[in-house]
Amino acid sequence: MDYGLAIMRSLLPRLRITLAALLLTVVHGISLAQLVQVGSGATTTTALPISSCWGYTYSQQIYTKAQINNAGTIEKIRFYFTSNTSTSGGVNSNSWTIYLGHTSLTSFASTTSWVPLSSLSQVYSGTVTFPSAGSWMEITLSTPFAYNNIDNLVIAVDENTPGYECSINWGAFTSGTNTGIYFRNDSTNPNPASPPTATSRVSVLPQLQLEFQQPPCSGTPSPGNTISSASAVCTDAQFTLSLQNNTAGSGVSYQWYRSTVSASGPWTAFGGSTSTVTTTQSQQSWYYCAVTCGGSTGTSTPVQVNAS
Repeated sequence: MDYGLAIMRSLLPRLRITLAALLLTVVHGISLAQLVQVGSGATTTTALPISSCWGYTYSQQIYTKAQINNAGTIEKIRFYFTSNTSTSGGVNSNSWTIYLGHTSLTSFASTTSWVPLSSLSQVYSGTVTFPSAGSWMEITLSTPFAYNNIDNLVIAVDENTPGYECSINWGAFTSGTNTGIYFRNDSTNPNPASPPTATSRVSVLPQLQLEFQQPPCSGTPSPGNTISSASAVCTDAQFTLSLQNNTAGSGVSYQWYRSTVSASGPWTAFGGSTSTVTTTQSQQSWYYCAVTCGGSTGTSTPVQVNAS
């Protein structure tokens, strides 16, 4: 026993080193998930992504590039499930086929202005699981979708269970005029390849979460200019600093610096590792951010914020 214990103690340092190396490999060697949420608040809808009081629903909703602002591969989507006033538990509304696509549209011009199926990619077809009320309903895409962060994103949901339940409520937000379109009917199951004239268009969309897998960042960051939300501020008044250029990928770190002397320093670090920071000052100051990817660091051009 004593001999075995001695061997174990001798191996522990090597085991710690091995585990540390494995952790570094995991952190730096694979893509890391990034979550983007669009919409929040207490608004609800029963129309999108499905309208459960009818047997069949086909819907499309447009989320803009500005709302998403993230390039990468979407692997999961989530809709906020508020409640179900039916006792069926979702079994009459759980057969979904989901399509994603890029579009230049910002709204649906008419009740026949569906985004054609040829512009969409099927990313999921199966039985969804409804969570407890007040939770996000997660759907893992069988075919991940590469979003380019240039076009807007259209999400189409085809619900094919013939039954109905009144009513499933979804968390929603006011998104823009006619950004959603849907058809609902008890007897007609619409074909996404040739959808019928829509039942209605709406300006309220479901709250959405997109889970991206992003590759690690690469190269030396080029954050550009430091941008301040105000050129002059009163003592202890809040203002926000941001960067001209985004650094894509996972594994990016940020360190903000302040000087009360000049644009060349000396500098004092402040703030957390974020691409924006809200702060205050008691005198005229200069600010910049050091952005690091791997072992390479790029710095933003300092900005002066005057005292008023």
